[in-house]
Amino acid sequence: MIPSYKKTYIEKTDLPLAQAHEGATGVGTRAKWNGAKGDPADHVLQMLGKGPDGLGPVEMDVRFRAVQDVDLDEFFRGKECTAFWLPEVDTHESASILSYCTNRAGRFPEPDDRPENPEKPAYRGLWGDANTPTIGSWFQKEFYSAPQTNFRLHKQPPGYNPDTADGFHPAAENVANLRKIDPQYYRTMAGDMEEHDVRRLLQCKLTYGRMGKPVHPSFDETSHVSTIALEPDPELPVVIGVDVDFKGAAVFGQRSLFGQWRVFAEIVAEDSPDGELDVIGFADAITTVMKTRFPRCKRAIIVADPAGKSRSTLDRSLSWIGELQQRTKITAAPAPSNDTKLRRTALARPLKRRGGFLVDPACVWLNTALNGGFHYPKKGNVTSTSAKKNEYSSVGEACEYMCLGGEGIEDRAGLLPTMGLNDPGTSNVVEVVFD
Repeated sequence: MIPSYKKTYIEKTDLPLAQAHEGATGVGTRAKWNGAKGDPADHVLQMLGKGPDGLGPVEMDVRFRAVQDVDLDEFFRGKECTAFWLPEVDTHESASILSYCTNRAGRFPEPDDRPENPEKPAYRGLWGDANTPTIGSWFQKEFYSAPQTNFRLHKQPPGYNPDTADGFHPAAENVANLRKIDPQYYRTMAGDMEEHDVRRLLQCKLTYGRMGKPVHPSFDETSHVSTIALEPDPELPVVIGVDVDFKGAAVFGQRSLFGQWRVFAEIVAEDSPDGELDVIGFADAITTVMKTRFPRCKRAIIVADPAGKSRSTLDRSLSWIGELQQRTKITAAPAPSNDTKLRRTALARPLKRRGGFLVDPACVWLNTALNGGFHYPKKGNVTSTSAKKNEYSSVGEACEYMCLGGEGIEDRAGLLPTMGLNDPGTSNVVEVVFD
């Protein structure tokens, strides 16, 4: 049996689920089981009598079938079901199985078998469970990177936290029973598992298969991702980190008086029609985000990848950063450094501070990147010292540049004003007025 603590649960329903009731009346229950071990099996359960709502008796027909290597079209042909449950849904080859299940659900019972209300649509549903998926899998793309609006994703809390005394995560389920097995159940289990498996199976963190090590291992989805949409502070400047390498990305955040970073929005070239953004596309996207996400914020600064100091292809008299500033009307400055260690540290600091970093749940690209999509590739037993350039690296580096602009370099202040917390410094933040 697979413990429920490490499960991700998906659900699709068109009608509200019936509530469980106590006090059902009746004379008993009959059940019949058909099927040998390893073969298709049927379980027919008859509940006699009536429930509190007056409906009954009930006959439930559960059929256990394995798709295995059978063609999906052949497997689902002719099936008429009320609902489907897909255990370990992420192990299927593609998301196609969800479409097939949706097509065949709600076909039972037929209207003639529902005399109480034959015109009302029959209940139809689709459920599935899975371990935390690997980054790049269809399940991760469907339910993490671009969540579907017609499905609900239920994430159960992780079980293991290496920083607690007994190894249990504060939100872990079934702790009382697990302590009876072993007072440090998950810590003992983690000691015998590879780090990759501990992160994905015990800590419920997205990982990039076995191909790499996260650039920011301190990121914890349960504490660094807000459960609700974040609201910007109109009194604080908006810091926009921009990466111009690979395909480009931008991250919008604010640093509070007490040093907490909050990230509210992102721009990722992968989301654009062509999969890339030139300086005009970036400028238009930044202006749109500022108008829609930060309508009350009048101060902003762009902290850009120093590679943007190269000449603009549109106006040779300007740098790429200068072109971006001219088009957005927002002060744009190259980050204090593009040294990998310095910018990694700038983001690692708030990630390690208690309450130092929080991301809006809508920033799915950044959350996926920090959860392992932005990683050091691994070949055999050797892990590279350079992060892999992929669809998540740009947004991860944009976040680093954002933090570098506020955290500064070692003992030197960043580009933000000190706001009275330390000795006054020169601010590059200016008023922003959009037409």
